[in-house]
Amino acid sequence: MRKGIKILGFGIIALVVLYLIWIKLPFTINRHSDIELGNKIIDQIESYKKTNGLPESNDWETLKKFGFIDHLDFLEPEYQKLNDNEYQLIFIEGFEGPYLMWTSKDKKWIIDQPLFPDAWIDKKDNSKVIKLNCDSIYSNLHIQIELKLLNSDAENENKYEFKFTKKINGQFENIYSDSIYSTVPKINFIDFNNDNIKDILIQNSSDVRSNWTYNLYLVDLKNESLTKVKGFNEIKNPRFLNEYNLIVNYVNSGRNWTSLYKIERDSVVDMGFLIYDDQTENSSYQKELSDAIEKIKKNEKNNR
Repeated sequence: MRKGIKILGFGIIALVVLYLIWIKLPFTINRHSDIELGNKIIDQIESYKKTNGLPESNDWETLKKFGFIDHLDFLEPEYQKLNDNEYQLIFIEGFEGPYLMWTSKDKKWIIDQPLFPDAWIDKKDNSKVIKLNCDSIYSNLHIQIELKLLNSDAENENKYEFKFTKKINGQFENIYSDSIYSTVPKINFIDFNNDNIKDILIQNSSDVRSNWTYNLYLVDLKNESLTKVKGFNEIKNPRFLNEYNLIVNYVNSGRNWTSLYKIERDSVVDMGFLIYDDQTENSSYQKELSDAIEKIKKNEKNNR
């Protein structure tokens, strides 16, 4: 019996060691399969480009023919047309980056932040405007997002005007607008309230340990409205656990920690748990996190 336990223990240790070695390898090795898939797709795109030009970012019917993995609501890797001659492929993991990516300009695989398509950026009077067509995200509802850098000075640096607009009778009309702070005007679309509609996250800030915060806007397509979630921009590195309808974070600090949150109406509620990760082999972090989730589920069940 003891011999069997020892063998099992050594086996687990060996697996952990191998995993640690694996993640420390150059990305060209541990991401080899992704790079191989990407290279096959690049060959197809380049062949298509010679006679047809580059496909649009939302032309999924064409892109699927090139070997992209179809996940129904997104393609892997993500394809983004930058301009008439350049494009990028991105393997999205999480939503803060950096990611494994390739651009037709550099023609090499790197780990970096994605580039903005040229069409998103319009420079006039020293202002910066980022426009994003959301037809591929919101089912051709002619919705557009705009981020415009406000007059930059010592007090207003990194302040943007955010607009959510819809094309009506040939003109984009404003549905929602807000003035926000953003050190990196990066936009993500992730469902944060389990209604199967992707909500809008716009980067807010980043600290010295690269903990990112975001502004969150819940999207209501039926009523054509947005709701800004109060307090969400105070959560560092947020991630949504849709199976539990909870937000979890993981903060890099002198002692890494996690908290759990829930969205109620237009505000974030702290569920009252603070879980530390000492990052040791015997860390109880995962167990404490699972226990906290179970306690929240039990309390919600009892309160119904």
